[in-house]
Amino acid sequence: MKQETSPLLQIFVLICFAVGIEFAISIAALALSIFGVDITSTSFLLATQAIGGAALFVVPVVLLAVLYGHDYKTMWQLDFSAPKWKLALVSAIIMVAFSPLNDVITSFNDSWHFGGVWAKFEEYFRTMADLSNNLIEKFLATESVWGLIVNLLVIAVLPAICEELFFRGCMQQLMTKWLRNPHWAIVITAAIFSIAHGDIFAFLTRFAMGIVLGYLFYASGSILVSASAHFVNNALVVLFGFLSARGVIDYSALDTYTLPWWVVVLATLSALLLFGGYMGEKIVRKPSLKP
Repeated sequence: MKQETSPLLQIFVLICFAVGIEFAISIAALALSIFGVDITSTSFLLATQAIGGAALFVVPVVLLAVLYGHDYKTMWQLDFSAPKWKLALVSAIIMVAFSPLNDVITSFNDSWHFGGVWAKFEEYFRTMADLSNNLIEKFLATESVWGLIVNLLVIAVLPAICEELFFRGCMQQLMTKWLRNPHWAIVITAAIFSIAHGDIFAFLTRFAMGIVLGYLFYASGSILVSASAHFVNNALVVLFGFLSARGVIDYSALDTYTLPWWVVVLATLSALLLFGGYMGEKIVRKPSLKP
C-alpha cells in the first residue's frame, strides 16, 4: 500500500514553489528594466499585479497537485451549486458587517511602535508599507469607468480567486490534514496569509480577515464562499477610491472608518449571527477531508 506523502512536507514544497516563482518574477522585472521597459508605469505595475499574482498563487498549487496526484475539485472545494451561491451572498454581507471591527483592529495595529534597537526595524517596515500604500493609491487614482473595471479585476477579482486557492483551498486543507484540527489549521494559515503580505503594521488586520475567510471556507465547504468575501473586501477599497477620484467622497487608502462604538458592536454581532445562523453548526464538527 502506497503511503501518502506527509502534509507538512507538501506545505514546505508549496511554499518553496511560491518563493521560487517570486524570485523568478523579480528577475524578470529586473531584466525588463535593463532592456528599457518602464517598470514604474501604472500599466506595467497593473500587469505585474495581475500576471504575477496568478503565477505566484495558482501555479504552485497546480504543480503540487500534479506532483502528488491531488484531485483539484477535492483540494479546492470547487462546489458551485445553488446553495453555495446563497452562502456566497451571506459571506459578502458578513464581510461588509465585519469591516468596522476590522478597522478598529487596523488602528490598533498601526499604533504599534518599537524603541531601542528595534527602531530601525520599525522604520524599514513603515517605509515598505508606505511604498505599498502609495502604489495602491496610484492604482485607485482613476476617474474612468474602464479604469474602475480594470481595478476591480486586478485588485479585487484576481487576488480573491488566486489567494483563496492558495491559502484556503490548498494550504488550509493540508494544515488540517497535518494537525487533525481545523481550528488550528485556520489560525496558522491566517497567520501565514498575513505574513505573506509583508506588512507587520497590518498583520492583525489581515490575520483577522484570514480567520474569517478560513472559517467561511471550512464551514461552507466551497472556495466560492471565501473568495466572494475576499472579493467584497477588496472591491470596497476599489469602489471608494473611484468615488474619491471623481470627487464624490473624500477617501484615501490609508483612511479608516470613524464609526461610533455601538455601530461597530451591532455590525459585528450581525456578522456573527449571520455566520452562526447559516454555517455555525459545522464549526464544532470534526473535519471530513478525504486523504
